[in-house]
Amino acid sequence: MTHRFAVWLVLLAAMHGPNALHAQSASSAATSWDAGYAELKQLLPATGRGAPVNGLVLQREAGRFEFSTGTIVLLKPMAGRSMGAVFRGSGTFTFAPTSEMERQQLTRRHDASTLTTPFTEAVFFFSDSTLAELERQLRFEPGVVPPIPESRLSQALDYLGDDKDHSIEPDVMLDLLNAAPGGMFYAHLIPDRGNPVMFLVTPRAGEGVELRERESTGLTSGYTTATVKERAAGSGSVPDRRGDALVRHYALDVSLPSTGSGDIGFAATAKMWISGEGAIGPWVVFSLFGKFTVDSALWADGSRAVVDKTKDGPYLWVRLPAVLPAGEVVQLTVFYHGDLIDRYGDFFYIKGSTAWYPRSLTGRSLATFEMIYHYPSNYLFASVGTLADSSTTGRVTTSRWVTARPIRNASFNVGMFAPYQPIEPGAPPVTVLVSESGHRSVGSKAYSADEVSQDIARSMKLYTTLFGPPPADQFYATEIPAGHGEAFPGLIHLSMGTFGMTGTRGHNEVFRAHEVAHQWWGIGVDFATYRDQWLSEGFSTFAALWYLQTVRGDVKQYFEILDEYKADLLVRGEDAAPIGLGYRTADADNPGDYNLIVYEKGAWVLHMLRAMMIDLKSMQEDRFTGLMKDFYQDYRGKRASTADFQRAVEQHTGQDMGWFFSQWVYQSAIPTYRVAYQVVGAPDGQYLVRFRVRQQDVPAEFQAYVPIGLEMGKDQWVRVRKKVTGPLTEFELGPLPSKPKSVKFNDLDGVLADVKPEGWGG
Repeated sequence: MTHRFAVWLVLLAAMHGPNALHAQSASSAATSWDAGYAELKQLLPATGRGAPVNGLVLQREAGRFEFSTGTIVLLKPMAGRSMGAVFRGSGTFTFAPTSEMERQQLTRRHDASTLTTPFTEAVFFFSDSTLAELERQLRFEPGVVPPIPESRLSQALDYLGDDKDHSIEPDVMLDLLNAAPGGMFYAHLIPDRGNPVMFLVTPRAGEGVELRERESTGLTSGYTTATVKERAAGSGSVPDRRGDALVRHYALDVSLPSTGSGDIGFAATAKMWISGEGAIGPWVVFSLFGKFTVDSALWADGSRAVVDKTKDGPYLWVRLPAVLPAGEVVQLTVFYHGDLIDRYGDFFYIKGSTAWYPRSLTGRSLATFEMIYHYPSNYLFASVGTLADSSTTGRVTTSRWVTARPIRNASFNVGMFAPYQPIEPGAPPVTVLVSESGHRSVGSKAYSADEVSQDIARSMKLYTTLFGPPPADQFYATEIPAGHGEAFPGLIHLSMGTFGMTGTRGHNEVFRAHEVAHQWWGIGVDFATYRDQWLSEGFSTFAALWYLQTVRGDVKQYFEILDEYKADLLVRGEDAAPIGLGYRTADADNPGDYNLIVYEKGAWVLHMLRAMMIDLKSMQEDRFTGLMKDFYQDYRGKRASTADFQRAVEQHTGQDMGWFFSQWVYQSAIPTYRVAYQVVGAPDGQYLVRFRVRQQDVPAEFQAYVPIGLEMGKDQWVRVRKKVTGPLTEFELGPLPSKPKSVKFNDLDGVLADVKPEGWGG
């Protein structure tokens, strides 16, 4: 840590301790989490303030509630503020999303772009103007018996989280705990038939209007929630979340001791500098690994902080002494420990690779880190950041790592590793940590440690050449006993499986190169919102295929893997969600759709742009490679959106590409081309090739520029592009000096399409 930075931190601690907090009153907020939760559980009164309802209408953004007849009773006040109500009678809820993509999402689920649900019971929580509207339109009288059973309130709370670990939806719970106006509105509706329907409006979410429907995953106790989202009126372009407590800097001290059984324990001290873009508190919340126990917490002046983390709950709740005004900073130190690391043979697995320190619910916010780790000296260790110093005393090594710039997540790995340091001129330095004893302990062998190391170094070299330098100067690639990979700034986790398998038709190479590519796509250039995540995952998948083709020299496998992706996409067809839904592409019936659409279809989008931008005469790719390099250079260290990438494509093509992004990112349809052609003679011994293309399974206005290759012999090809649109497209190519030896419609697999040849007379 530089002297200047250390002085800055000391000044922050001195200036922004709890005594420096804004004097705004927080007396109405819950004094403890337990008290607030107990109050929430007892909101349904034996008798309360109730009113008959006849023709009441409440409009909340895209949701409309029409209460025909029935009774509404207000729930008990929390900290003196009425923030809930229950209803029984006859009502109708209508949800009408305004964005085209969300209308498509609703149509896929309900065969209609507007949802209308009659309901007979409802539970409401609110911190917006609902109470004032109800009191303005209804005459509430005391002593009315609540019209619904207590179990209905319990069900509503259960749908907001898990009663066993008290993990209530933070966007709802924060306003209830703080007992302050927050703009939140939540409805739990019991329809005439079917499962409950939930509707949430919250200013903390960038898309703060959300329809939720719970679905069974088919497992014994598993549920997932399908959603349709809207941006709140007038919110404009916003990040995924806003208004959460942020952490600007972490000073983490982590102990990883050996236990008597040979496991690795975990205990940590997390010193955090907390602030908000706006006023926050007094209650704020962070995410933290469920298996942790929080021992205590202190403010900068040594006074105890009120914090709570329930057993197995994913949230750390903190009560600030007062509301923290925008821009001010307060320092909190949290002491905690727990079961973070499992042992499998001689492998160690970190179960919460990014959940091991308290994080803002704005999970992609940026912070600087100083991390001190204490671990057994007979193990090797790697972390994000730069190794500043290291020393060993007895059997414990202490190392200190710092980040040169703010990053959005931090991780580490520790184990019985052997280091590999591949030498690849032009590649950034990388150390690959392989647990050979781990493989022996589970009856396998790291057959391809050298091969993996070479793929890591060679892909780094390729990406540095194609895109530019990565954001870190040194890298560690470490093995984990899992079937997936993860990437962090300067640190890559690779599945143990990729070290034990060779000759898997290119997929292993793609897996390794994909995780490496995240140093450029996802870390070097971050994505703006969850809807833009294909700029990380799809770009990294395509970059890995590019590596397979260019460095591995396997053009055949490049196209074979694209064909595999296409086959899976064709099975899903228009039932699949568009790329622009991000993680929401997956649902209970199709949990693999996120990988299929965001990763694989995202890679296809780049392949199509590559094919569209290639010079078909010279087969030069300068325009496409220039696009990718410029886009990386322009947004390195920034967040980019799909709209940003579209503008970059338009600059490099000189064309309006709105139609392309509309079709391939914001919609789902994949065309079927029924293609017929015939070769006929022309004057002077020449030839013409006539084409008839019937386009199906897409809207009539769908268009594509399809490459066509004509093999003329002696490795000579004639290649052209033709626009295909509408139900029928007819054209001819030529005249040609000789009869083509073969004709390939959709050459280079230039368009993601199902091409079905048919006879000319068909």
